[in-house]
This record gives sequence, C-alpha cells and structure tokens, in this order.
Amino acid sequence: MRPAMYYNACMSIELSKETIANLRLAHGALNLVLFVLFVYQARLGLRIRRSRLAKAMDAKANRRHRTLGPVLAALIPFSFAAGATVAWLRAGHPAYASPHFINGLLLLALAASTFAASKKIKGENGRTLHRRLGFITLAVFILQCLLGVGNLL
Repeated sequence: MRPAMYYNACMSIELSKETIANLRLAHGALNLVLFVLFVYQARLGLRIRRSRLAKAMDAKANRRHRTLGPVLAALIPFSFAAGATVAWLRAGHPAYASPHFINGLLLLALAASTFAASKKIKGENGRTLHRRLGFITLAVFILQCLLGVGNLL
C-alpha cells in the first residue's frame, strides 16, 4: 500500500506523512537546542551583571555572551522560517492563526529587539533595557516550547 502523500500545487513538492513528521521533529529539536542556548546566554548575562556590580569584570563570560548573541539572533529567524515551511508543507498553507505561529512572530520580534538593544548599550539604562528584553524573550520562548509540544501531541 502506498503511503498518503501531501501535495502543494503552488510549490510542486510531494512529501510523505513520515517525512513531514520528521521535519516537525527536526524543527522541535532545533528549537530545544536554541532554548538551551538562550538559557545559557541568560546565565552568562547574569554572571556579567554580578561581576560588573562587584567591580570585577568577568572577561571570559563577557566574550562568550557577545559571541553567542549574534549567533542566536541569526538562528531565530531561521527557525521561524523552518517552522512556517513545515506548516506550509503539512497543511498547504502557513498556520497564520495558530497560537504557536503568533507566539513565534512575537519571539522573532523580541529576539531582534534584544539584539538591537545590545548594539546600543551606553551606560546602565541600556543594560537594563537589554536585560529586561532578554528575560521577556526567554519567557516567550518558554511559552513557545509549550505550544510546540502541544502541536506535536
């Protein structure tokens, strides 16, 4: 018996249900790795803040935080595009109205805002804005993970 196939006339792509299920799992795995890296990034940021307040700058943590930040900022749009593509292949159109999609858009905007704020840090006010945006981004990412797990079940 031949497996059921999905066909999207606009894209002229034919994929099996199994392939699409594997792509969904790959998207989830990528986001799990991104979430762990975001938590690590937040820990580095807090370590930098504590060392700055103690007047003993942690140069190693600062270097890692500044190196990882742009990588995460670049991977979030990639992950969003991958998720939208998987939704398109699965349903024949992106799932614009789903909470996971809308929360993903919010996560994308927050990650971009946090990255932009990091480039404008001048004094304590800039650091405070960057830290607050980072925590909000992390909270939205937690919600995104929960919504994503709900989609898989």
